[in-house]
Amino acid sequence: MNKIIINIALILVLVFLIIIIAMPFLAELQFSQGAELEKHNLQMAENKYLAATHLNPFDSEYFAKKADTLVNKKVFMSRERILLLKNAEKLYQAAINLNPQHADYWLLLGKTQLQIDKNRLNEAIGNFKKAITLDRYNFRNNYLIGFEMLKSWDYLSNEDRAFTLERLKFALKIEPWYGDSIYPAMLYYTKDFKSVLEVTPKYYLGYKILYAFLEEKNLWRYRKQIKKMLDLYKQKEKAEEFSREKEGKIKLLNKIREQKEEFVWSGTSEYGNNKYENGNMYWTGTIHSLISLSRGLSLIKIQAKGEPTDNIWPYMIVELDGEEIGDRFVDSPDWTEYFFKVDTSGGKKVLSVTFFNDGGDEEKHEDRNLYIGEVKIEAGVQ
Repeated sequence: MNKIIINIALILVLVFLIIIIAMPFLAELQFSQGAELEKHNLQMAENKYLAATHLNPFDSEYFAKKADTLVNKKVFMSRERILLLKNAEKLYQAAINLNPQHADYWLLLGKTQLQIDKNRLNEAIGNFKKAITLDRYNFRNNYLIGFEMLKSWDYLSNEDRAFTLERLKFALKIEPWYGDSIYPAMLYYTKDFKSVLEVTPKYYLGYKILYAFLEEKNLWRYRKQIKKMLDLYKQKEKAEEFSREKEGKIKLLNKIREQKEEFVWSGTSEYGNNKYENGNMYWTGTIHSLISLSRGLSLIKIQAKGEPTDNIWPYMIVELDGEEIGDRFVDSPDWTEYFFKVDTSGGKKVLSVTFFNDGGDEEKHEDRNLYIGEVKIEAGVQ
């Protein structure tokens, strides 16, 4: 009798051990199948992840992935959407209970809470801060948390705003190209260019990407301060390239000074493949003209007119002997005089006009162009 009891006990122990060993294996199999199905059938993937949690309720990743499928589900009824998000919240919380050191879970929990109810902002921020505490140097978490908190900018305390900017500043320091998405979002939500400057990486590439963003969005009112920083860091980090460009510009200006005829516009487009004629600028680029100035103060009057695209007019930067003397949006289709005051030692000078924001819209049959006409000099202006 004792032998039978012992044998039964051994069989039960063996079965138990087999179950203990097999269950995690089966759970992992279900999880792997779910990962494959997620690309094609989210509902079947969700079922596989659910099966994995039942087979092995001690693996946090299974709960988190099940939550991910609920968050990513496309539903049309807002009530159903909220229900899915609430279930996802419970699953992320279960994942955290199993593995509280996993920063991603805290991030996803906070993000889900904000989607459920914007009034849970403080709760979500607490979870975001926990995620950063656990993994401070994670690029993805810094970027996503900064972006999520930007959306609630108007409701953030000064402390939380500073936290948001630190996240974005860190993300851009690691990946400056993410400025393409961060800069427009920052201007949209903060409406403050100072915050954009605060997160911009303090090196040449960082300012180069910001400057390109300003060009693309025609935000020329911020151009001068960024151009100054761009040139400063280019001189520091790319000294040879900076010197080469400067020498090339000096050679070009000297060549133009050798011309005898004044007030004649000449030049090519940005890449030198199109030549301008008679001051008609159909492409981004620069034209030059030789002028004579008296010693002291003078007023340079440049005739110009423009054609807009998407209600944005052509933008010109005016230089004298390579030094900027002013910039304007040429916002009239008719010839208009634009004034630039200078104080020089007199003599022959090279006047340059650069057209920066060429663009067009084929559907609207619009093409942004700049036309430069006559130049008049008024000496002795106070």
